[in-house]
Amino acid sequence: MIDRLHSTGRIHAWARLDVTKAGPFFFGNTIIADGADLRIAVVNWSESELVIEVNNPSDRKIVAPLQTAPGIKDRLPVSELVELPRSSTISSWK
Repeated sequence: MIDRLHSTGRIHAWARLDVTKAGPFFFGNTIIADGADLRIAVVNWSESELVIEVNNPSDRKIVAPLQTAPGIKDRLPVSELVELPRSSTISSWK
């Protein structure tokens, strides 16, 4: 549900969960990396493809495991080790 455009120019939105129907529900992080400095953006994620961008804004190289949340069953599962040089961004396509 999208509320209205406020005078501040911001739109307020709320998610609604239909609890009258049974079905899977996941709440949490969709991509998990063991690197506190890493920034992850999901570009596209389907049953057959995962496109992400991973950014390392720090001044040191980071090697970290990265995986999709096991609770999400209808998307491509990924678990791999990523290595990012300092101040770099990688795009990953599976």
